[in-house]
Amino acid sequence: MKRIYFPIIILAFFLFFSGPFSWADNPFQSKLPVQRKKENNQIIRNRAVDTSALNQMKIEGVFWGINKPQAIINGEIYRIGDKIESIGAEIINIKDGIIQVIYKKRVFILSPKQGIVPF
Repeated sequence: MKRIYFPIIILAFFLFFSGPFSWADNPFQSKLPVQRKKENNQIIRNRAVDTSALNQMKIEGVFWGINKPQAIINGEIYRIGDKIESIGAEIINIKDGIIQVIYKKRVFILSPKQGIVPF
């Protein structure tokens, strides 16, 4: 009698925890296919950009070891996601003493020591 129950229990276990909708899956994760929205302002890497506006920026300080990294540029404090209105650049990352910005659909790395480097 015990020999009959053991394979049934093993079979039930595999059926219960396998398949496309098993109980082991995350119940809060959507099962619908993800549709990504295409944007017209994609980043362009192989194009020459006039960086004279970036050269006019003065990086006075970079604080990256805190919860909200900050940079002091031309006497104003900026965080990730802020836009530098004077030149039209957006800050996308601040870390290790550098600032990554998107300027005219291209990524640049700004550093107080090295200046401007295309990414």
